[in-house]
Amino acid sequence: SCDAKDAAYTVSALITGDVSPYRTALVIGTDTRAFSQTFARFQPALKIVQSTLPIDDPEVATRLSCSDRCFDLIVALDVIAALPRDIRPKFFRELVRIAKHAVICAAPLGTGLHLLVDRSLIDFSRERLRTVQSELAKHVDYGLPTPQEAFSWIRHGEDADIFYAGDIAAYQHVAEQIIRQAELGWLRSLLWKLTTHLSTSTDPSLN
Repeated sequence: SCDAKDAAYTVSALITGDVSPYRTALVIGTDTRAFSQTFARFQPALKIVQSTLPIDDPEVATRLSCSDRCFDLIVALDVIAALPRDIRPKFFRELVRIAKHAVICAAPLGTGLHLLVDRSLIDFSRERLRTVQSELAKHVDYGLPTPQEAFSWIRHGEDADIFYAGDIAAYQHVAEQIIRQAELGWLRSLLWKLTTHLSTSTDPSLN
């Protein structure tokens, strides 16, 4: 998918030129194939291992079956936002435990715009397709991680940065997948509702 390619490019750009030797990488997510295939093209010397993490059992995230420092690089894709808030720090610490050099944890941050898109897609999917987008529903139920929350997972002495990589583009791809299954008239209705809400919102995070 196009967002998987964008994510692979972004992650590759983050590690390219780093003095740390990256020879092995573990990619964790609910669907890692498209990302890993593209990432391998950007980083052909890197041995990539994929692991599917079932977000329906959050406790699995607190006890990853890997030894300490067993991979040079850990990439977690859209997992942490679908976990309950009390599980997120434990999951992040597991990623740090098994990483030898670096952890890249990709997730949407909890802005008003993200939550608006989540709720709109959930409502649209439920009303028109009679399905529930479980991963998006978890974003709303658990709340999206914020920068302040993410920095709270870091321990003293660890080096951490937050990079904004246009993650609304990934939401656009999800929206396209959902909307393609419905009639064009409902697309117009959804876009009108979203545009109207944005133009009248006073939430500073949307400005």
